[in-house]
Amino acid sequence: MTRQVVVTTIPVLPEHHETSAAALSDFVARMRDVEGCLGFDVYESSATPGSFVTIAQWADHAAFEAHRGSPAVVEAMQAAQPFLSGRPTVDPLVPVDAVEP
Repeated sequence: MTRQVVVTTIPVLPEHHETSAAALSDFVARMRDVEGCLGFDVYESSATPGSFVTIAQWADHAAFEAHRGSPAVVEAMQAAQPFLSGRPTVDPLVPVDAVEP
């Protein structure tokens, strides 16, 4: 069973910065209690203000997929649409030592 690390970048409109930061903080706190979640944090890029980044660690890929399709995530993404300046990117990561040359 391989742990799954996922980085998500969420670009928000400047006029929705405060609201988005608060909503993301609340969302992350709730996700930490989800079964299979080993860690979930949110950051803001210092190079690109208004670009929020979540870094989540899941017990395995199945736990990540269960989270991704959960009603809480679907609802959060729908609610966030008016606040976004672009499409969020979701990057499930693979350990470098697992990548074939």
